[in-house]
Amino acid sequence: MSDEMLAEIERLRFERLPAVERNRIRRRELVIPLYALGMVTHEIAEAIGQKTNTVGMWSVRDPEINWWCRAAYAARKEVRAWTSEKQRNSQVAARQARKQRTAANGGVAPTERHGHASTYSNWYCRCEPCRAAWSVEMKRQGRRRKASA
Repeated sequence: MSDEMLAEIERLRFERLPAVERNRIRRRELVIPLYALGMVTHEIAEAIGQKTNTVGMWSVRDPEINWWCRAAYAARKEVRAWTSEKQRNSQVAARQARKQRTAANGGVAPTERHGHASTYSNWYCRCEPCRAAWSVEMKRQGRRRKASA
C-alpha cells in the first residue's frame, strides 16, 4: 500500500465528514484500491476503521465495489486452494512416513508417548496402552455426541 493511500485512510478515519460527503465517492476512492490490492472485507474494515458489516453493505449496494470485492475473494480462493493442496500433500507424505516408521518398528510407534489416543491415530501404534487410550477416547466422544443430540 502506498504512503498516500495510508495517509488518506488515516485522514478519513479521524476526520468527521458530513454524511452526504462521506457517501459513494469516498467509498469508491477508498475501498476499490484496497480490494484491488487483494484485501478482503474484514481486512478493509479494520484498515479504515469501519465495521465489517458496513463495508459489506457498501459492496452489496454499489455494483462497482461489488465487482472488486468478488475479484478479491476469487483471487484469495485460488491462492487458498493451491496452498491447501500443497499442505494436504505434505500432510499425506508425513502420515505415510510415520506409518512406515511404525511398521518398521514392529507396529509400535518409535516414541515415548505411549498410552495416548493421539499416538494410536497419528502414529498407527497398536500397542496395548495406545489401544486402551483410543478405546476410552472413542467411548467419551460417543457419550458426548449422544448428549448433544
